Amino acid sequence: MDDQAVIRTYGNTDLPEGAEDRPLVTFALFAYNQEKYVREAVEGAFSQTYSPLEIILSDDCSSDRTFEIMEEMAREYQGPHLVKVRRGKVNLGVLAHVLSVAQLATGEIIIVGAGDDISLPERSEVIANALSGMESLAFSSDDIIIDENGQRRDWDLGRIERRRAWHAANIAWIHGASAAYKANFLKELPVPSSAIFYEDMVLSDLIALVSGSSIRSNQPLIKYRYHFRNLSNRLSDSNSPRDVENQAIVRWQRARDAKKYCIDFLMACKAEDQISKSVANRLKLEYEHLRHATNWQRARLFDRLKWLYFATRTGNTKSALARVFGQRLFFALKSVRYA
Repeated sequence: MDDQAVIRTYGNTDLPEGAEDRPLVTFALFAYNQEKYVREAVEGAFSQTYSPLEIILSDDCSSDRTFEIMEEMAREYQGPHLVKVRRGKVNLGVLAHVLSVAQLATGEIIIVGAGDDISLPERSEVIANALSGMESLAFSSDDIIIDENGQRRDWDLGRIERRRAWHAANIAWIHGASAAYKANFLKELPVPSSAIFYEDMVLSDLIALVSGSSIRSNQPLIKYRYHFRNLSNRLSDSNSPRDVENQAIVRWQRARDAKKYCIDFLMACKAEDQISKSVANRLKLEYEHLRHATNWQRARLFDRLKWLYFATRTGNTKSALARVFGQRLFFALKSVRYA
């Protein structure tokens, strides 16, 4: 946690604490080097129709004008919501950023927004109505894809059906960009000391680990922006087989770190009777698969065979098979593919 973060308060400082039928909700906007898009993201937060609403605009130690834009807008805000602006002194990474802000939040529900996406005005209202009084720990929804210029695009028409299928197969699954969480759930999680980039992967796994569930809405509640700097996008435009492989290894490293956080939580968890044994076993297998995957180019044959074992157990046989039997064969096949 960044204990030296700067926090300032604006807007309606007399915000009511909330009532049983209208709980206090926190809308937390997380930004890092997004000066090009953050103004629209903040406008989306300010446009929320739900009340009482606490808005936290949090910058993860950006090197551009992201924080300055957020603070200027907060200073000029005259609406019904309480607005807090936070600037970290160090860059925490996505998961630590989210969990640090959760400690600051006073709402019963924490709605997550990204500094390059736009929340629709009814988003907080829909989420509060869906999660209040329910046992579910999280919520996520459909989205509308926009490009760098804010224009609607239909680049991925199959994403909705895929997400419906994923949630049907695993009721703890969440779409991170449109997510909201019960505050108590987030507040109980330790802030990691190292950067972890996939907060939705971690939180979905932890919800499943404690036998929890999430709610999924078919209503689009955010405009999700596709652009080069998305964490989920490729790291470069190179089609070199070795560059593409290096990108895959970076993604595996990030996923490995996310799984390791979950396993550390599992080992420290005192309420073992609430832990799903099947999810715990799955997490351990997935971690071993990713741990071996990130080192495959330097591994000896025995360690590659161990990777193949874990890859097979986790449904990743295809990605491991060619790599296991030699770099030359793997890169030769890759070169044919990218030729």
